[in-house]
Amino acid sequence: MKKLALLLPILAVFVSGCTIPGLDWIFPGAGVTYEGSIDVIVINSLNPIPAAISAGQSTTIYADVQNLQEPGKEPIDIEVELYDYCENLFELEGDAKFSNERMLPQQVKTFKWKLVAEKDINLKTTCVMKVRVIYPYKTDVVTQITLMDKDELESRIRRGENWRITPAAPTVGEGPVKPHLIIEDQQPISVDPMTEDTARISMQIKNVGSGFLSGTGKIDPNKIEIEPLPSGLDWKTGEYCNLPFKDEKNGVELIKKESAKKYCEILPSPVEIQKTYTLKGWVEYTYEFRKPTNVIVSSG
Repeated sequence: MKKLALLLPILAVFVSGCTIPGLDWIFPGAGVTYEGSIDVIVINSLNPIPAAISAGQSTTIYADVQNLQEPGKEPIDIEVELYDYCENLFELEGDAKFSNERMLPQQVKTFKWKLVAEKDINLKTTCVMKVRVIYPYKTDVVTQITLMDKDELESRIRRGENWRITPAAPTVGEGPVKPHLIIEDQQPISVDPMTEDTARISMQIKNVGSGFLSGTGKIDPNKIEIEPLPSGLDWKTGEYCNLPFKDEKNGVELIKKESAKKYCEILPSPVEIQKTYTLKGWVEYTYEFRKPTNVIVSSG
């Protein structure tokens, strides 16, 4: 963990009731910025036509599915399926599942299923039919870490400069599952060439979409990665954090839509005055969401 001995006298000044001009620039206060759409695949509308039929008649379920990706992104292959459609009351004409349906960014596709009600229905019945959509996705994250030479930092504090460094907020790309790559220490990180000061970072995965992780409900730990550090930064001796969740061999589970936080320490090289580095990471997963619609069947 970062050791900032130079902050001790500053804290003593705070206790005595005084403040130092320009001190607040040490503290980040940056949130997280989300870019693009959260749910990149959505069902714009899901309607049976007609919505009310008599025994022996047919209805068709129409699902308008849209890819909300920004133009220029790679297309997505999705799976759309009608399920739990009261099989004892209806006969489905054709397949319930559409697989490997390629969708371009901003494209809208209509999927439809024709169902015929049984003839021997004697009471009015409402059937809640469901459609689910499954798709793979990869969400990226970038964040910045600012280093400053220890003597330079102390000098600026002594001069009382009203000069601020506000670290750029981590930026997370589009997609419903978000990797949060956070610099946990106050920035800028003081670097003393005579010691091995470190900076602490964390990675956490959050589901902010309207669905859930498909299949087992877990993420392959090999599909959550921090890209190799840029020259001038190294992992602390004995640590290899490019795969921060590598110890969760049975998969990364999101409890209440969040993973545990994984921490690592970075060992920076000495800098002249100040230097900012960009760190990158990503998570790859398969996502699923569902939507219901009602069909009413009356006796013939």
